[in-house]
Amino acid sequence: MAKAPIVSLADVLVDLLNAATFSQEFTATRRYYPHTKLEEADGLVVSVVPAAVERVPGTRAGPAIIASIDAAVQKSVIDENDKATIDPLMLLVDEIVTEYHNETPAAGAIVTASTNDPIYIPEHLRDLHLFTSVIRFTFRDAR
Repeated sequence: MAKAPIVSLADVLVDLLNAATFSQEFTATRRYYPHTKLEEADGLVVSVVPAAVERVPGTRAGPAIIASIDAAVQKSVIDENDKATIDPLMLLVDEIVTEYHNETPAAGAIVTASTNDPIYIPEHLRDLHLFTSVIRFTFRDAR
């Protein structure tokens, strides 16, 4: 079945995340709705979500695609100030943010940026007891 280019790039990011070695183990999955229910977040949940796409001038063959893909890192926490639980999650987020910058993970595509702003969502910690951090990867695909 044919896929939109942004969906294919999201699948590439899932594969990259699952193949890498980080300080914590997880299995990334592609989703369309990244918000995790607390009962699903007993463990570490990493969701990859297509976020935005833009077509810009490319080559004679056609326009380039600028695709934004989000990776949400989520885990249930009992205490919103539990440093022993949250500090390792912050380290994991930093590892993911820095892992793929300026790499070419798929033929014709390159990661041009990875951003994490805000670093985590305070309202999720306070109201849901859920650590949530969203990393946005920007791909340029000239295919």
